[in-house]
Amino acid sequence: PAKFGIIGGHGAEHSIDFGRREGMYVLSADDMNGPGIKRGSKMLFEENAPIALISCSTGAEKGIGQKISETFGFTMTGPTIPTSLRSLDIEIKEGKARLIVEYHDQNIAKTYSEKETK
Repeated sequence: PAKFGIIGGHGAEHSIDFGRREGMYVLSADDMNGPGIKRGSKMLFEENAPIALISCSTGAEKGIGQKISETFGFTMTGPTIPTSLRSLDIEIKEGKARLIVEYHDQNIAKTYSEKETK
């Protein structure tokens, strides 16, 4: 399984659109309620893997980033407002990944994890 993930698309508080046209492929917070959804995640990512959302507003409180974190136990970081990525660094220590995510607007990154919300 992957140590970390980076998900990019056209974001809103409760969804991420993928593809060239709006709504072509949509991942919504409601999709996290589907039967069997947790099983597949264990094959893709390590437990508590950090995932950066490069999608506007996906770090909003009670939004899709928080819902993915609650559903799968991943550490999710996303912006709380529409913005773009400034930088993304990946640190791997003792086999565990850590993502350092900065968006163009200051103080808008929100991180959700099983341990805490920052």
